[in-house]
Amino acid sequence: MTLRRRLMLLLLLATPAVWAGAMAVSFLSAHHEINEMFDTELVRLARQLQATLPSTNLDAPIDTASMPRPLAGKEGDAEPNDLLLAVWDRNGRQVLVDREGLLMPYLPAQEGFVEITLGKRPWRAYYLPSPSGRWLVASGQRHKERRELVWTLTAGPLLPWLLTLPVLLLVMAAGLRRVLQPVAALSAELQGRAADDLKPLRGTDLPADLRPLVDAMNALFERTEKLLQRERRFTADAAHELRTPLAALQAQWDASRLSPGTATAAETADKLGQGLARLSRLVTQMLQLSRIDHLDSVSPQVAVDWAALVGEVFTDVLPLAERRHVELACEWPEGGALPLPLHGAPPLLAALLRNLLDNGLRYSPDGGQLTLRFSHDALEILDDGPGVSPEQLARLGDRFYRPAGQAESGSGLGLSIVRRIAYLHGLRVDWANRSDHSGFIVRLSRSTT
Repeated sequence: MTLRRRLMLLLLLATPAVWAGAMAVSFLSAHHEINEMFDTELVRLARQLQATLPSTNLDAPIDTASMPRPLAGKEGDAEPNDLLLAVWDRNGRQVLVDREGLLMPYLPAQEGFVEITLGKRPWRAYYLPSPSGRWLVASGQRHKERRELVWTLTAGPLLPWLLTLPVLLLVMAAGLRRVLQPVAALSAELQGRAADDLKPLRGTDLPADLRPLVDAMNALFERTEKLLQRERRFTADAAHELRTPLAALQAQWDASRLSPGTATAAETADKLGQGLARLSRLVTQMLQLSRIDHLDSVSPQVAVDWAALVGEVFTDVLPLAERRHVELACEWPEGGALPLPLHGAPPLLAALLRNLLDNGLRYSPDGGQLTLRFSHDALEILDDGPGVSPEQLARLGDRFYRPAGQAESGSGLGLSIVRRIAYLHGLRVDWANRSDHSGFIVRLSRSTT
């Protein structure tokens, strides 16, 4: 069901319901006001009649034979037969009565309003005894007269409303079609776009109600465009970087097949194994970078247990440290202070530490030392490597960048992965040659932006 049809159905159901509620309120209000008005008239009529009794000859007998049949009259006419008057003396004898009052019951103990039935019709009567108790005056009115007036006032607009309802719905439909025209135009624009067209939607000529939707869609387009750009760049870089090791592996494999059983074949097989290890590391890092590159935040987050994390990573890199004869060390804050309190994803932080330690071990000299130094607000990794030149330092962290003249195999992705994971945890990464020229230092601290 379209939005227009939903609104029309809502109006079609809600309008009669609201009208019925308004009519009910009007009916109750009119019923109260009309009863109040007619009750006031009954009281006034009884008081006026009682005021004239002292000057009226009440000794003459009532000639009931000459009176017309009481309660006569055509239904629905507001005639005098809808009212009655009656007066009794203290002995209960009717001394004054009109033609409708002949059937009025004598109720000496009654004072005020009372509901009675005369001729099978409901009446509302008012009894007013005189202060001396000499007379009892009664005035009455049929309920039918009151109901007719209430219905005339409240139900009178019903027929015009029913006649104008179709016209009202047609006007509403035309108005809705015009009001929803910007939505139709926006839908048409989106349907006519190509799959890769992510330019922002125009929102200047749209109603204020649609601008948040358009702004949200434009923000989504922007995020999608960035994601596609990252994927395209990653795919291009991956294709470029994988081409070289695969070509080298193919050449080594061909050389191994051409000279089987020779010393050259053994050396080629050794290079082939190194190439496969490098390719495996490259693919692992590329998949790792692809997995974290699209993340905007880390969820869920838990308190990081650095001691357990360092133990796990040290175990992973210990074989490499033993081959390189590099000593691993970890320094904790003095005085029992917490080391860099942080909430995050331990698996990602383990990958961060593993990449930093792996780089440090590969570029540390034999017999060197690699140290993790924790403080309350930072983490430092210090090695005894040769460091890098200022020109190379400026490009560290770029994807697939490796300084020229490197003897160690690598892909140039380790520091990119470190930088991305640090960003997701609100950390800043800085690297530099150590001030005493004894190696290289990487520092992770809380980001101020």
